[in-house]
Amino acid sequence: MSRLRILLLGPDCNPEQVSMPYVTYSHAAALAQLHDVTLVVRAPSEDPVRRANGSFRGIEVVRMPWLDRIYTWSLRWIFRHNYTNQALTASLYPLYLAFERRAWRQLRHRIFAGEFDVVLRIYPMNVVFPSPFASFLRKGPIPFVIGPLNGGLPYVKGFSQADN
Repeated sequence: MSRLRILLLGPDCNPEQVSMPYVTYSHAAALAQLHDVTLVVRAPSEDPVRRANGSFRGIEVVRMPWLDRIYTWSLRWIFRHNYTNQALTASLYPLYLAFERRAWRQLRHRIFAGEFDVVLRIYPMNVVFPSPFASFLRKGPIPFVIGPLNGGLPYVKGFSQADN
């Protein structure tokens, strides 16, 4: 199998956090063992990703200082770090739209120059967040893929309650 050149969108991939940021970083790092992966992250994830020293071909950072400050403030004072709040999920959508729009503006020339074979979005792992990249690449030179989306592995034997 030949190595693919993958542009990987993972704005909040972070090996030093728990839950989805860690899981998506693990996916990205594992993929980088097999292919040439350029990981695209938001500025707050840059230092942890670089410290982890994954085998990425490159790390691109999308900087949105005003939006990052608003997000940090609202996470603390409005949502009180309650990550299960559905209003928090809804409020994140504009942040991810802005991230993908800025990532597109930052990388589109490299995409059209043939530097990548595919664009893969692994974060956010939320099926209700459509991606602007799908629209940007609808007539573009390379495919756009979203996933994996929370699953894909079979349940461990002996846990029949998961079937329910």
